[in-house]
Amino acid sequence: MQTDITRGTRLRNTFNKETFVFAGPVDDSEVARFGVILDQGGSGGGNAVEHIHPGADEHFTVKSGRIKIVIEGNEQVVESGGHAVVPR
Repeated sequence: MQTDITRGTRLRNTFNKETFVFAGPVDDSEVARFGVILDQGGSGGGNAVEHIHPGADEHFTVKSGRIKIVIEGNEQVVESGGHAVVPR
């Protein structure tokens, strides 16, 4: 089922303190393009739920603040202006 998403559509997850801002429209069902705004302490109080995404890499560009990414026990802190990739 294809759903049309227009640029700027926002989806707010109050539990994780995340707001997804879609860069639509979706022209490829294999690719999702969106920005994520994390409130202080997001995602879910500072820790995203451990998860996998076998079909896609995640790319992070930090515009302000910083994030910590942990992959298989290895921590990486990404500061404002930095970029990180979480592999599938």
